[in-house]
Amino acid sequence: MFNSFCLPVCSFFIRRIVLQDQSFTYNRSFDWFARLSVYALPMAVVSFLIGILGVYDIFAFFLFLIFVLLSIGTTYTVFEGLNHTSFKLDKFWLLIASSVVLAVYTLFMMLILSRILFQFSLNLLPSFLLQ
Repeated sequence: MFNSFCLPVCSFFIRRIVLQDQSFTYNRSFDWFARLSVYALPMAVVSFLIGILGVYDIFAFFLFLIFVLLSIGTTYTVFEGLNHTSFKLDKFWLLIASSVVLAVYTLFMMLILSRILFQFSLNLLPSFLLQ
């Protein structure tokens, strides 16, 4: 879920920096993703409870649904920003540039998240397993 809280920042960055939409604020981005979180957070709780029970197929399905929901929100933010941009570039190339920035940002956040989880899991292991 750490990645889901980084997506409003990314959509704000894309709209303000890449697409040069000066009317878009972080508050507006946060508001859009707060509306999506109404659906994503209960699904995260259900997937967590299902994961505790050990039904990993349904757990993976719920995580996939959360990812799709947040991806649709980010894509909507970028797509709507194409109509408000001050660039005179073709909208297709702006969409490609926004998608590349989004992919790099998501990859960077996933790398940070995996590193945090790796460090966290090492500290929880019993000391006799680390020898």
